[in-house]
Amino acid sequence: ASAVEEIDRLPSESHIPVLGLVTSRIHLQMREHSTVIAMSNSILDGVEPGAQESDYALLNLMTVHMQAGYGQRSEPIARRLRETTSSEQLRLIAEGTGLMLNAVRDGDLNFLSRHLRSMAELQRERHPHYFGVTMLNLANCSICQDEPDVAADFASEAVEALRETSSRIELAAALVAKAHALTLLGHVSAGQDAVHGALATDELEADFERADLADSFLDPDSAWPLLESLRNAALANADARISYGIQCAW
Repeated sequence: ASAVEEIDRLPSESHIPVLGLVTSRIHLQMREHSTVIAMSNSILDGVEPGAQESDYALLNLMTVHMQAGYGQRSEPIARRLRETTSSEQLRLIAEGTGLMLNAVRDGDLNFLSRHLRSMAELQRERHPHYFGVTMLNLANCSICQDEPDVAADFASEAVEALRETSSRIELAAALVAKAHALTLLGHVSAGQDAVHGALATDELEADFERADLADSFLDPDSAWPLLESLRNAALANADARISYGIQCAW
């Protein structure tokens, strides 16, 4: 928050797109979604398609809609990024986002997994944030494919990579994915250690998933108190409102 305040003190004419991108990424980690959307759209209005600032504003928009639970809104943004960027890395990310959204409907998880693996090899030891997020997506994909042992390895790689970054939401999500995989493998204690790590990193992100873990695998009676914590958070956070509704329906 202090970095945002320092940038806000600059004269308005100094608020070049790059500063706006930095600020919007900070707001993204603070889950201030409407601010991220407004800032990213403002940047897009002032730069040419295909410019680096345009690429990362589109990436921010794509990410914020996914983070807020409105994945389908990311689809046209991912398509626009894929069509306008000159960055091979960002094109692959845009394509991967499209494949993930297709997989939610009736897409091919095997095809998605192959695409993510090829992305990971290009990102490994070069882009720790992108690599960590790709490994997180691979872990979740492997859980859906009923491969918890593979998912646990992918999640561990995601955690290791994301610890080197400031991406606390993604790190917490990777720890929860690791907890999910370990629990499926019967390693309940190790799974709970991962959950506690996620809670220490970003409590809200951990709360999204641990009620499901409790209800499905551990202790269904303990799920309702966890849902209550989500309900309280839902009063102030759109992510929690969506997750609370989904978890209660389950």
